[in-house]
Amino acid sequence: LAQSIILQDSTIAMIGRTESASEGRSDGWLLITDINGNIVNEQTYGGSENDRLTSVVGKSNGNLAVVGWSMSFENGASELWLMELDHAGNMLSEFRYGGLDLEYGRDLYSIPIGGYLLLGESRSYGSGGFDIWLVKVNEDGEEEWNKTLAGTGGQDYARKLLVDNDGGGYFILGKEGNNSSSPVCLIKVDLEGNELWRNNYGYTYSDDAVDMVYLGENSDEILIIGTTFKNGN
Repeated sequence: LAQSIILQDSTIAMIGRTESASEGRSDGWLLITDINGNIVNEQTYGGSENDRLTSVVGKSNGNLAVVGWSMSFENGASELWLMELDHAGNMLSEFRYGGLDLEYGRDLYSIPIGGYLLLGESRSYGSGGFDIWLVKVNEDGEEEWNKTLAGTGGQDYARKLLVDNDGGGYFILGKEGNNSSSPVCLIKVDLEGNELWRNNYGYTYSDDAVDMVYLGENSDEILIIGTTFKNGN
């Protein structure tokens, strides 16, 4: 399982992947349980190859939006994968984005006025290797723009997306590759995905980030959590 959220009716939606009840090698997996952990609904999604879900958000209309990646529909290439589901997990719409190479979906933000900002990685676009990738789509899934954010090395990976509460854009949590000694990066982008600034953290190339949250409802301080090999521990 990759992520869980509490829904409006106090049920819990959990998403990830499964190889036990899959159509292919692995499928995207949705579990909805009550507050005692009893399964209310369960669904799998995908085709004959590897597919998985990585992030889920609840929408104001009671539906769910999920993002991940799929290798089942483009001759073995991986695509960023977006679906909207009803409360029972039935698919209402499905969209895939990418080029001729590999793309992965990691996180998403449901924009209150409609549409989504999608976060992932792309090897089809950008400066070579994997770059952090942002895709803005409207409510009908039509792409409005996409931007890549390159780091100092040839392989850069996306972790989490957080909206700036002041309305000035988004924060992107990622990891820079190419043996960077401070690989964890926090990037601020504007509403069009243009990079405004970047700060790097860490002590060895093995350090990584997992998640970030605001420290309080009205706070402008961000807590980043991850793993570190500082001092060899």
